[in-house]
Amino acid sequence: IDPVRIIVTGFSDTESIIEAINECGIYQYVTKPWKNEEMRFIIDKALEAYKMRMNNKQLMEQLKDDNKELESKVIERTQKLQKQNEKIKNSISYAKRIQTAILPTHAEIQKFLPESFVYFKPKDVISGDFYWATSLNNKFALVTADSTGHGVPGAIMSLLNITSLETAFKDGYKEPSDILNATRKTIIERLRKDGS
Repeated sequence: IDPVRIIVTGFSDTESIIEAINECGIYQYVTKPWKNEEMRFIIDKALEAYKMRMNNKQLMEQLKDDNKELESKVIERTQKLQKQNEKIKNSISYAKRIQTAILPTHAEIQKFLPESFVYFKPKDVISGDFYWATSLNNKFALVTADSTGHGVPGAIMSLLNITSLETAFKDGYKEPSDILNATRKTIIERLRKDGS
């Protein structure tokens, strides 16, 4: 309890009164002669000040409790976001492994182009850019392409493009223009299955 202190005194030494006010947190001091109306007024104001002090104290305690609860929620949600972010990163890393496995290896390309090198550095972890290679009409065919989109959508499109190129080749197309036209047709058919 934090009482409101009032000094009612017949003593008039101002130095002692100032010391009491400073050390004890005196709300008001009243010296003789005391008047009933003035005393009631001072006491009423002191009660108002006390009530306000108590209300402020309650509000401050409630604010501290609310802040603790909010901090706890922020920590909890941050941890959830970190876990979700980690899952997404792991998923994208795994998608990169899949995409990398589908691309021809440098060794496969060097069979046909011994003095070559592959520089593949996607903007994002996974990419819409891709390359594909095969033996075509006793020659080497190399496709480098940029699918629409970046990141996950681009990577999905690159996988769709690679499988469509492979399908065209397996279907017996031998000329580059025929392979590309058949690939385009396959992609259009696959993407329009939902009526878009």
